[in-house]
Formats: sequence, C-alpha cells, structure tokens
Amino acid sequence: MPKTEEQLNSLLQGELSAVETYNMALEKITEPAVNAVLLKNRDCHSDRATKLESMVSAAGGTPAKSSGAWGAFAKLVEAGATVLGTSPALGSLKEGEDQGLDSYKAALKNLDDVNLKVVESDFLPAQERTRDALMALLENMAASSKK
Repeated sequence: MPKTEEQLNSLLQGELSAVETYNMALEKITEPAVNAVLLKNRDCHSDRATKLESMVSAAGGTPAKSSGAWGAFAKLVEAGATVLGTSPALGSLKEGEDQGLDSYKAALKNLDDVNLKVVESDFLPAQERTRDALMALLENMAASSKK
C-alpha cells in the first residue's frame, strides 16, 4: 500500500496533468462559451494542485514538479483531439475527468485520517463538479448540433 505522501503525490501529478491538458485545449479552442467552462475547470485543477503540494510537504514528501508519464500521455491524446476539433478535444478532457474521479476514489483507502477527510470533503466533490461541468458542456453542444 502506498504511503500517504506517495498517494498525494500521485494525485498531484494527475492535477498537474489536468492543468496542462486544459491549457492545450484553451490554446486551440476559441469559442467563448466553451472557453469559460474550460478556464473554470483548469483553475479548479490548479487550486487542487497547489493544495496537494502543501499536503505532500506536510506528509513528509517532496511534491512532484511535473505530471510525469500520465501528463505525457494526456498531452498526446489532447493534441490529437484538438487537431480534430472541439468535440473530440472535449471528449478527451471528459475521459481525463473520469480518470481523475476514479483516482480520487481509489486514493481514499491509501490516506491517513487527516488527508482522507480533506480529499473526501474537498477534492472529491470538486472533481465531480469539474467532470459534471464538462459533461453538461458536451450535452449542450450535442443538443445544439441536432437543431
């Protein structure tokens, strides 16, 4: 079982990857309504990354400075999707949000009591909100394209 600081660092890398991937999408997508959601989600992930850095340090670890292998993979997927257009790019972001939610849920069993409470009460609900915001955006776009 990973130590608390290792689990927190893994979550931190996921958040860093999310920020990088949202930044890539924001560079390619120019629709204001879409960008508003993407900016809000990116900022939420950035806030979580900052909090996780502090939590890793408090748990005795050294915070990750990069997203690692997951970030490289996410960038590759997002780069391909942004070439194809807005919907595929948003679809790849949604997959990342789903993966992030799964990571937070899986992490719950590997955290000490203090960090568990923070993840359960703050990070997990925030991850659900960013995922739900992206899902709503995709649903609105799908509904608009059917008109």
